[in-house]
Amino acid sequence: MDDVLSHISDYVPTVPSSKEMTLSNGEIIEEDQSVMHSILLGGDQMTAARVRAAKDAKANAQTSYQRYEGIVPVLEDWHTKGNFMKVSSYRNMEFKSLFFFSFFFFFYLALS
Repeated sequence: MDDVLSHISDYVPTVPSSKEMTLSNGEIIEEDQSVMHSILLGGDQMTAARVRAAKDAKANAQTSYQRYEGIVPVLEDWHTKGNFMKVSSYRNMEFKSLFFFSFFFFFYLALS
């Protein structure tokens, strides 16, 4: 997942900027202050968990590019929605079949 996120990080829009700081001993240090915009990385729950784990593993990296700050994992639960629709349609069919069975059963009792 680290290879995938490093490849995706190439497409995150960034605004590069840096700041020079002078230490007390006269040494000049250049600090990276680039701003990364966010992109959404969609997937199922397993993909989002793997992205979060990879981001947590890189939490102590030096730059925002190495910490994958521009990647936001998003759940896309179309699998879950599809399963819900399938279960609800089965449930409705069973209810309807039970309704029709009970209707004909009571009709049979009424005639006998």
